[in-house]
Amino acid sequence: MSIPAEVEFKIPTTTSAVGLFLFKKLIYTTPTGIAIKIVVASSYNENSLTTLVIEGILNGASAGVLIYMALVDFIVADFKSQRMHGTVKSCSSKTIVVAIFKLRSSDSIIRFSMD
Repeated sequence: MSIPAEVEFKIPTTTSAVGLFLFKKLIYTTPTGIAIKIVVASSYNENSLTTLVIEGILNGASAGVLIYMALVDFIVADFKSQRMHGTVKSCSSKTIVVAIFKLRSSDSIIRFSMD
């Protein structure tokens, strides 16, 4: 099997624009991240109070995002299931808002109780 001498690729303009944007972001963010790591690594002390506080805040933020995304995925899966199609139409929008408010409140209570 031979490869043709000339191959035409038709790339939509939106795909190439998005690809170019992501490529430019990669070009700028990678050296910036490396420079930040070099500066931080030269003065990093893993037992200092500031390091522990910042590390705790970043770990808490990443865990919070993970929990939030998991809850959102569960809610979307529940609302898309066949079991919920009949019940959501019979519920008022006020009931749905109250249910979501209770869910978010319990999430906040769980977060504060973990501290």
